Amino acid sequence: MESEVSTAIGQEHRDSSITPANYRFRVLGEEDLGVHHCVVVEALPRRKDEYLFEGRIWIDSIAFAIVKIAGHPAGYPSLWIRRANFVREYDKIGDFWFPVRDETFVDVKLYGRKTLTIEHRIDSINGAKIVVMEPRDLPTVEFAAAMNLTLPLSPPAR
Repeated sequence: MESEVSTAIGQEHRDSSITPANYRFRVLGEEDLGVHHCVVVEALPRRKDEYLFEGRIWIDSIAFAIVKIAGHPAGYPSLWIRRANFVREYDKIGDFWFPVRDETFVDVKLYGRKTLTIEHRIDSINGAKIVVMEPRDLPTVEFAAAMNLTLPLSPPAR
């Protein structure tokens, strides 16, 4: 609890960026996640730190952007938590990559396993309204006229 309080009031700031300074990386292979062909990389933290994680990263092989991260904190987040696993998914909307879903699974002493799911929704980018359409169960995004961008509203021909 102390670390959460000191972080919240700005007393403690640690570099948790996904860089070689904080992690050792090892390529595990390739995998398709939806429309993204990814390189799967194992991330091992260089120090036991609750702000770092141990797990896997899926990196889009064309854009070199993170599509998914799955793992658990490298340090112990709390006395009450036995284990915490998480999955964060990203997707490209227009020219930018955004988090679209976070899911955390926690084993809490006395209470058992709990799950927290957050679905991120982007309503606008730099003031331009975004309208999300879901034709034929394939999510696509059409930006408002202010962006002059339109993505196809039907799935691409296969």
